[in-house]
Amino acid sequence: MKNVLVMSKNLDILYTSLQGRYARALFLEGEKINCLDAISEDFTKLDNLFFKNHHLKKLLSSCSWGKNVSNELWQTVGKDLSFCPLFLNFIQVVSNNARLKIIDKIRYIYDIAYKQHKHVQDVVIYSVTELSAVQRKKLEKLLAGFCTDKVAVHYEIDEKLLAGIKISSGGTVIDTSVATQIMQLENFCRETKLEREYENKIS
Repeated sequence: MKNVLVMSKNLDILYTSLQGRYARALFLEGEKINCLDAISEDFTKLDNLFFKNHHLKKLLSSCSWGKNVSNELWQTVGKDLSFCPLFLNFIQVVSNNARLKIIDKIRYIYDIAYKQHKHVQDVVIYSVTELSAVQRKKLEKLLAGFCTDKVAVHYEIDEKLLAGIKISSGGTVIDTSVATQIMQLENFCRETKLEREYENKIS
């Protein structure tokens, strides 16, 4: 419940930004006509398209084309990628308003709203090296037992951890890494030393 509340509060704050207002408008319209899943898939298609062709995003972001040409270009892209009508209309509006540069931020906020709607909780697991299939399965089973929502687990490599893992979700962090344990030990030793020096002074 705590993570859901944290996510909800963050979403209210994010909605106040420019990209948040775009994301909220898209989410509410998608909810009305029951196409939230299709919009999420279309965001992924668009992201993959831009990832494969970095120059295309700059081309489609250009204001020099004019509204009619820009819309025709998006119609072609939308047809090739099978965008749902609402998403195609939305991306044309974003492009015509010269806001395509913030589409990644719009998607980020939409994803938060979408996952909250679907009762999906994002969990990021950081490790020094890639975890084996067996290790991942055990961790995911453990997380499923702790979380009331569905869990979407993402894995990232962080060599600074030295060993062990760090789990992050909804503002909560569980850090069992060796690097953190060493730091805690250093802090403990430092505090103990200061306490002894203080005791020696007053004795």
